Amino acid sequence: MWIVRAGGLPFSFLVGAIVVLATAETYNLLSAPARPYLAFGIVSAAVLAAILARDTGALLLPFFTIFFLLLFLSLLVTRAPSAARIGGEVVFALFYAAYLPAHMLLIRALPDARGTGMETGAALLFLVFLATWGTDTGAYFTGKWIGRTPLAPVISPRKTVEGSLGGLVWALLGGWLAHVWFLPELPLAHCLMLAFGASVLGQAGDLCESVLKRQAGVKDSATWIPGHGGVLDRFDAIFFATPFAYIYLRLVLS
Repeated sequence: MWIVRAGGLPFSFLVGAIVVLATAETYNLLSAPARPYLAFGIVSAAVLAAILARDTGALLLPFFTIFFLLLFLSLLVTRAPSAARIGGEVVFALFYAAYLPAHMLLIRALPDARGTGMETGAALLFLVFLATWGTDTGAYFTGKWIGRTPLAPVISPRKTVEGSLGGLVWALLGGWLAHVWFLPELPLAHCLMLAFGASVLGQAGDLCESVLKRQAGVKDSATWIPGHGGVLDRFDAIFFATPFAYIYLRLVLS
């Protein structure tokens, strides 16, 4: 939490570490032919995160142009079988494990309009974290107590509709708490909308990772965090929630 509030290089390095580790984990979940592109994927992810950390949007188009050219040339030179599938997986890894979580940098860099001890970007990120963590907690306890109806039995058999709704309620409580506690200048309706979207998309992100793990035949994405799995296991909801929050803030509250 201190790093989020401090911002600057410490926060950029934190997000960069998340991006690199998440990229490594994602390649472990991809098909075997795509895994030799891990080094290329990690370098590309780190460069993309660095570009977004500096908020240099003008470099995004050149970056993606160079990325696609290098990828296609590599597939051509190596004469990789199923080149289209491999290329698709490499592109997927970049967007899933780097572009999505890098939105944390974009939210943190939003102009400060508060004049208080906590900058606007940090406060908004705390709101997103509060909503997603509230969703996880609420879904777990609600599903454990009254969960009966499977939500996605093929993808994640233990998740229930009741648990999902309970998580949504807890996320809305988190949005209300954020408004009362550290975001009083943001109207309650917007706090609740941000919490609602973060909860719904966060749960979608959790299911997305479940699909990847099921296809790879693994329980956890990695073992970086003892007892908790990998970075994807801890941040899969954040990956989907932060892009929504950033788009909402830029389009609705700009």
